[in-house]
Amino acid sequence: MPEKLKQSKLLKYHTTIAVTGDYIKIKKFISDILNLPGLVYFNSIYLTRVKDTHSGDNQDKIKFKFELAVFFKRGTA
Repeated sequence: MPEKLKQSKLLKYHTTIAVTGDYIKIKKFISDILNLPGLVYFNSIYLTRVKDTHSGDNQDKIKFKFELAVFFKRGTA
């Protein structure tokens, strides 16, 4: 549910997301977020290296956790 900002025509959506993947996929995910049609603001970002013991490639993964706020003009969200 969006938050209606007082004295503004903006709606604010706030969420926390955590994903784990290889560097290329995390980089693409961040790029996709930055290309959202609204104004994107990262409240906090956490990156952690995770040992991948389940797949056969033995490559480390990255855990990317962030709090995000996206602002849209009312009527466009």
